[in-house]
Order: sequence, then C-alpha cells, then structure tokens
Amino acid sequence: MALRIRRGTEADRQLLTGQDPAVGEPIFVTDTNKLYIGKSGVTGGQIINPDKALTDLSNVDCPTPTNGQALVFNTAQNKWINGSVQTITSIGDIADVDITTTPPTSNQVLKWNGSAFVPADDVDTQIALASASIDDLGDVSTSGVDAPSNGQVLAWNASAAQFKPINPVFNQTGSFDGTFEGTMKGTLVGDDSTILVDGITNTIKLDNGNLEFDANQIRLLAGNNTLKFGEVTDAVGPTFQIYNTDKSQPQEIFAVGGTGNDFSKFTFNVKDNSLQTPVQFSAGDSLAGISWNGWDTNNSKYVPSAQLFTKVSTSAGSVAADTVKGTLVFVTNDGTASAPSLKYMEFTSDGKLSINSQTANATLDVNGNAKIGTELLLGSMTTIERNGLTPQNGMIIYNSTDNKFQGYENGSWSNLI
Repeated sequence: MALRIRRGTEADRQLLTGQDPAVGEPIFVTDTNKLYIGKSGVTGGQIINPDKALTDLSNVDCPTPTNGQALVFNTAQNKWINGSVQTITSIGDIADVDITTTPPTSNQVLKWNGSAFVPADDVDTQIALASASIDDLGDVSTSGVDAPSNGQVLAWNASAAQFKPINPVFNQTGSFDGTFEGTMKGTLVGDDSTILVDGITNTIKLDNGNLEFDANQIRLLAGNNTLKFGEVTDAVGPTFQIYNTDKSQPQEIFAVGGTGNDFSKFTFNVKDNSLQTPVQFSAGDSLAGISWNGWDTNNSKYVPSAQLFTKVSTSAGSVAADTVKGTLVFVTNDGTASAPSLKYMEFTSDGKLSINSQTANATLDVNGNAKIGTELLLGSMTTIERNGLTPQNGMIIYNSTDNKFQGYENGSWSNLI
C-alpha cells in the first residue's frame, strides 16, 4: 500500500510555529509542490527542493537590481554584479568617437586624430582632393624633364628612388602573338628563322634577308639587283619626295661608265592605258619626262617652269610591230601658270631638230631669227650634187666646183658674189 507523509498547504506549514515537525520528519506542501524536512530550530522545516535564483550563484552579487541594469563582471570582486550598461543608438555614443565637435558632412569618413575618431574627407592625408595629382606622391616624378608622353608607363628608377615615365619594355623571350607597341631589344626572326632585325649588327633585313638597312645604307643582297616599289596591281602608284634643305649638297648618283649603249641610265618602261591591260601606243602619245616647277610666293604654290619629256614620234610608221619611234621634247613656259606660253624644241626620231616649233621640215628647222656668234660654215657641194637637190627659193650653198657662194632665187641658182 502507498506510504503517505504529512502534508498541507503553504499557509498550513507557516502555522506550525511551536509545532514544528520532528527532526527528519518530511512535510509536503501541496500548493507549491515543495518538500521540507524537519530540522531543529527551523520553523516549518528545511526546504529540500527550493527555487534557484541568480543570486544563489556563488560568483553573482546582485542584491538590489533596478530596471534596465545588467550583470557586469567586476574584476576586483571577481563576480558578476548588477550595473548600468551603455546603450548605443548612434555611432557618436561610442566613447572614442567624436561627431559632436565637428558634425560630419556627406561622403566624409572617420579618421583617428590622436585621441578620437573624427569626421574627415576621404583623401590621402597630405593631398587635397581638388588638386590631387599622381605627381603629389613622394615616390613619383611626372613633371619637368620627367613629363610623360603618350603611351609611356611608370617604372621604378632605382638611382632616383622614384617611379618615372618610360617607354614600355617587353621582356619576353620566345614567341609573342598580339599587338606590340614600345621598345624592343634583341633580334627579330621570321617563322622560317630568317633574321629580320639583327640585334648584334643593328641592321634590318627584309625580303627574306635580301634587302638590308644599315645606318644610312640600303643594300641588295643574295645576288638580287632589283629594288621594287609598288606592284602592277596597285590602284595608286607610289610617290617619292626628297627634301634637300641644304642646296650646297647635291643629289648624287655614282655609276660605272661603258661603251656604246653600255652605260648607267635612268630607264622609263612605259605602257599605254595601264600596266595590267596595256594597249598599243598612238603617234604623238607622251611617254615620260621630268618637270621643273618654281615656288610662287604670291600665290603660295608651285608653277610650271620647264619640262623635258619624250613622246611617240608623229612620223609615218612610228608605231608598228617591234617599233615605237620617239621624239625628245624640251619645253619652257614663257607665260604664267594660269595662262602658259610654251616654247618647244623637238628632236625627232628621223634626226630633225625644230626650234620654237613642234614641226621639223628640215634637219634644222628654226621658227625665228638666228644669230651666229662666230663663223658660219655653209654646206659645200659640187655642181652635180647641187643639181641633185630639190631646190627652194632661199637656199644657200658653197659650190666647190665653181668656188662660189650660190643662192637659189626666183627659180634658179645665182652667184652671190
């Protein structure tokens, strides 16, 4: 059967004064579910299962807490005691932050001033934002003689203990695929190992090494004796311009002479219409030439002064199979650029020379007067040779048979003296 001990409410237990339970007698309080044991001198007995409180802990001392307090560890007492705790609702509540003396403005940051964190601009300590420059850095020099140029980079200069602008240096051996801009040091070779830039001899070699650039010389190597500019398929041909700013220095060509037609020469190989689809020349077509133009300071332009050119002869049979007869033409401009007055001297393929005319009707055809500075030796022929001529009024000869100057006038020959 069940063992039942003495029991009652907490009010009943507190009324046991003078009627305390015997030592060791248990009492159960029904309304608090607590168990007490009778103990000498303890009214109502000693509680066996009391409610535990924070203050029951040996390292906690919290006798009279107030609203809002918290447990704070006290190193002097080596206990947790009740005390006030700072409530942080703003960064200014932190003890070493001062945003009251100098309120912050937009985009500022907190910086340590030696005693507290205070608002300050977000820039380097020694550089003002409005005038900030990379040259303001103590270890960078980009002004004066160190002013950078386009494409340069900053590199450390050990002797100056500063970063200074230099042209980019590509330090790589082996192959490189991409766009390179900067300074290259060394030898450059093609895919077939042919040297294109010789870093030892400081020369440039092109066309598989057949063309070499060395200082102020261009050399054709490997037996190749032709230097070609442009191609027959080019839409626009190359133009060469040489600027000689020192008139005392001539443009010189050094060559080897020969005999007959074996000599150094400028050769113009000319096709009509185009180099790819040439057509046959016609009589009178121009071949090639040289022009001289003078600078007009009044109009700031070059105006034509003289020309020397060649053209296809206008004589019969000048163009045929294996034949392009030529005429050499000298031209001067006695007028202006806008209204030229051209004077001609032509030497034809059949050996006739015309002066001040473009048509030679005789071996020497002068359109104008003539002045002989010294003696004039006329043609000398016998009477038989004279009679073989087709005479024209105005002809003069020396008849070696009669030893007479003779002229053809009014349809017959007459002695002039």
